[in-house]
Amino acid sequence: MHVRTFHIGNPCSQAGHDLENLMHFHPDIILFAILLFLILGTSGRIIYLRVKKRPINYKWTESIKHVGQISLAFGFLLQLVELSTALAHTTNLLTTEEIAKGFRSTLFSTMHGLLVYIIAMILFAVLKLTVKNESD
Repeated sequence: MHVRTFHIGNPCSQAGHDLENLMHFHPDIILFAILLFLILGTSGRIIYLRVKKRPINYKWTESIKHVGQISLAFGFLLQLVELSTALAHTTNLLTTEEIAKGFRSTLFSTMHGLLVYIIAMILFAVLKLTVKNESD
């Protein structure tokens, strides 16, 4: 099976744009995994405090929302960085197909950021209702 690569003129960047390598490893996954573990850890702490019947500070639930927003912002920022890097290394004219493949590869950052944001907002909504019920 032959895998087509998206070559934008810089031979050093060819491995990063190889579709097969892109599906197995994308560097921004590490950043978003760290942010997701931070969200899940904070959620775990809130659930632990609730089970132990200890008071829960509303700042814990707010921190989940803020980390989710940071994740979304990083997703868009990384997409812009990847696009500007790709355009800076372009030395030849690109076909529409090559531009579409390159743009698709930069959307992974935004998708990962959005996924972490959605998880954070769901956890925030559920935990916010729990904290609100305990304070009443």
